[in-house]
Amino acid sequence: MSKHRLGTLLAIAVGLCSILALPAAASAAEPGFISGQVTNASTGEPLFDIEVCAHDATTGFTVSCDSTEFNGEYEIGLAEGEYKVEFEGGSGYVTQWFEAKANFAEADVVEVEEGETEENVNAALVERYGKITGTATDASNGSGIGGLEVCARGKGETFDGSCTETNPDGTYTLSFLIPGEYTVEFYSRFKYNESLEKSELEGPNFVTQYYNGKLHREEADGVSVTESGTTTNINASMQPGATISGQTTDAVSGGGIQGIYVCAWGATTTHLCAQTDKEGNYSIPALPADSYKVEFQPEYFFLKESEYEKEHWKRTDFPVMDYLRQYWNDKFSFEAAESIAATAGQSITSISAKMTKEVQPPPPVSTAKSAKTAKVKGGKVLLQLTCPGPGDCTGNLKLTARQVIKPKKKKHHMRNHKRSRTVTIGKNKFSVHAGTTATVKVPLNGAGKSLFAKSGGKLKATLSGTNITKTTLTLKGKAPKKKHHQKKHTKH
Repeated sequence: MSKHRLGTLLAIAVGLCSILALPAAASAAEPGFISGQVTNASTGEPLFDIEVCAHDATTGFTVSCDSTEFNGEYEIGLAEGEYKVEFEGGSGYVTQWFEAKANFAEADVVEVEEGETEENVNAALVERYGKITGTATDASNGSGIGGLEVCARGKGETFDGSCTETNPDGTYTLSFLIPGEYTVEFYSRFKYNESLEKSELEGPNFVTQYYNGKLHREEADGVSVTESGTTTNINASMQPGATISGQTTDAVSGGGIQGIYVCAWGATTTHLCAQTDKEGNYSIPALPADSYKVEFQPEYFFLKESEYEKEHWKRTDFPVMDYLRQYWNDKFSFEAAESIAATAGQSITSISAKMTKEVQPPPPVSTAKSAKTAKVKGGKVLLQLTCPGPGDCTGNLKLTARQVIKPKKKKHHMRNHKRSRTVTIGKNKFSVHAGTTATVKVPLNGAGKSLFAKSGGKLKATLSGTNITKTTLTLKGKAPKKKHHQKKHTKH
């Protein structure tokens, strides 16, 4: 090996030894740590998945974060310096800073030294959720009612809620409610009977009510819940519920029919429904004192369809359940149905129905009625027709108007009188479902367009036809502009 190459290798070796011999002070600085535990302020239980962040004590900049383990503990690695520690409460707890401070400005400073751990930087978080408490009692004797369901449901922009069961003495507590306004509902509990394949009452039979003593949710008084607060004395004085029960059977075979919906329609209060079990039996509890009409109807679904340029939902009987809808006592219309008076807590039995598949004659065609005015748009009259029922309104209609006839050329020594005649300005067919109002378009013919134009956008007309009430109405709209005739110029 040459002396020159040997010298070069010796120089490299000396250099490597010099690098390895650098003092320890030149190596990277060791991190420090902040550690601690986060617990529930009320129960002392450790809290999982709470985010803990260290912020620069001067700038407020977030430097590093960690989330608590199942034991509530966390540890954050940091460079030497001064920090303020934030404990993020999320939706369940109120955010706080070390030590139990409300914001960054008030937070205590934690000093971190190189290679050291600042322990016991702890936090006990206060639950953000609020509570509602109260008691449900029997209106007839004032005793507490156990086994009722109580639910708070969000009102307005608050959609979360909570449910619970009343204790034997009627008291209850609804927990885990985010701040906001709620409606509170008290109602009897139901369970599903698998052997009979139906829902049935579980526990006491009382009328559903909303705070404060209302039958309908839209009437309920709002109950406000504040952060970490408890709203007390949200009570209910419950009315004992009436019960209507019976059986549905096939009119021919006498066998019970499963799956029939039975609804009790109250005259002044509400309506409740139940479904018949495998033997055709049903029971409708929790009814307010009222007069009821009981309806027996097969399963059905709603079909969306478009007809006469108006979308609507049409109720259609489910093909498998081809029994006719009927009412107690063997009536086939709501108007003809017999009423049943029910008092508080009363049990009314044997409200039954023998279901038939015989085709009943459809209700007669009804007579449609028109509004007194109608818009004209695009050469068409937009008639608003209402069908009062009970049957649908179908037929033909005709619009007529008076047309002035210009007098002939005046003769010597003779008076000329203006004359008029009735002309048809539009015709069409119509069909409107019972109990609805629909727009029917009637195209104007040539005479109609001419008369409407001459009227300046306001024309008196008469509506007549089959299955429609004769009506004098005013046609209103934007009259078409008159065309100006230009003279033809002959070139000379």
